[in-house]
Amino acid sequence: MVAFADKVKVEQEKLGEMLDEATAIHSVADKDSRDLTAEENSRVDEIVNEEIPQQKAKIARAEKLDAEITGAKAVRLGPVIQQADGPGGVAEAEERPRAERVKIPARARYRHSSLKAFKGKDPEKSAYLCGKWILATMTNDASAIQWFKDSDFDIRNVMTTTDNELGGTLVPDEMERTILDLKEEYGVMRREAEVVPMASDVKIMPRRSSGLTTYYLGETTATTASDMKFDNFTLTAKELSTLTRISMSLDEDAIVSLADTLAEEIAYQFALAEDSAGFIGDGSATYGGISGLITAILAGSRSTATTGNTSFGELELVDFENMVGALPLYATRNAKWYIHRTGWAASMMRLLDAGGGNTISDLQTGTGQSFLGYPVVFSQALNSTTSAQVSTNGLAYFGDMRQTVTLGTRRGISFLVSPHRYMEFRQIGILGSQRYDIAVHEVGTASVAGSMIQLSTPGS
Repeated sequence: MVAFADKVKVEQEKLGEMLDEATAIHSVADKDSRDLTAEENSRVDEIVNEEIPQQKAKIARAEKLDAEITGAKAVRLGPVIQQADGPGGVAEAEERPRAERVKIPARARYRHSSLKAFKGKDPEKSAYLCGKWILATMTNDASAIQWFKDSDFDIRNVMTTTDNELGGTLVPDEMERTILDLKEEYGVMRREAEVVPMASDVKIMPRRSSGLTTYYLGETTATTASDMKFDNFTLTAKELSTLTRISMSLDEDAIVSLADTLAEEIAYQFALAEDSAGFIGDGSATYGGISGLITAILAGSRSTATTGNTSFGELELVDFENMVGALPLYATRNAKWYIHRTGWAASMMRLLDAGGGNTISDLQTGTGQSFLGYPVVFSQALNSTTSAQVSTNGLAYFGDMRQTVTLGTRRGISFLVSPHRYMEFRQIGILGSQRYDIAVHEVGTASVAGSMIQLSTPGS
């Protein structure tokens, strides 16, 4: 049966592609300071007057059919968790969440450690459901497949006979949501940068490059017309993957812990890779062709420490104060420090401890994660070298990450499974993947600072 909720999403993505194309045509003309050509006008008219209305009609039909299917499914599910008076005094039934309907066997409930990845309401039930999904899709466990059939759960890609080695399996919503939450918890880029969906593999984003011009009027002078100007930056989806393995002979009692461990490890590795690309990416294949802050930021956005201060342990208060002074006013509202925890302890924490006025209570509770009035954010992808390092960029950053970096996400988490990759160990290979891109776009110029200031060490 067609998953119409997914069909609605596909049709909405197509609408987004149409809007992106129309926007891109105008952006190119604006960049060249010209009007649209006859061909460009014709194409925009075709998109606006024909393709978009047709696409909206398709979305409306898909949404209506999805609503009918959802309503029919709610009737089949039967139990509700709440009755509430809706508009007009009519009682409305709220469908019981899927995880809440899961029943965990006693042995599975009491034979796992406390959960680390799954949180929120019914985390244990969500982890058990995901563990059952692993058994069904990755080991073709007959009892797990039958469990889904008997439970009437709409889990995607639960196979009925052969393995799914030739195709990807989309993870259940409970696991994908957990992995995404953990990526935001572990990763700085996913949490701090501007995150946008990508309706296609390539997304063109407009960027304001200059504003209007103002004039003082005199008796004989007129105001000259001026325009805001825009240019573009492009997000191109890259596929990021990680390979792990699990035992072919999984114990039913261990699937809760397995789902928890798998979600946590994949989330951490993806978050670390995103941070590495966003901070220290050099445009090479190692970082998916992504140029991070250390490479993209131009000279006007770099602040060099005082001569002789070539290590975290030698940095002085003035080195950080110069960074604050260099940041443009428009970027200060959401400004934060970004630094490796080791570098923070050797520099910022050291300076705070030496600042005087400390009490026994201060020393017992520790130094808070703020410096010079701004929050401090740790990233383990940043420079952690404690010895001297001359002419080195990227020891720390100060600015507004949301204005500086955009992270585009094309697709959620999916798995490829092979029972043959590690069969000599009686293990199954699992390749988790996602598609995304990172663009650092507010980088300043050779002489003017952008919305993020980079700390560099002097040559000696």
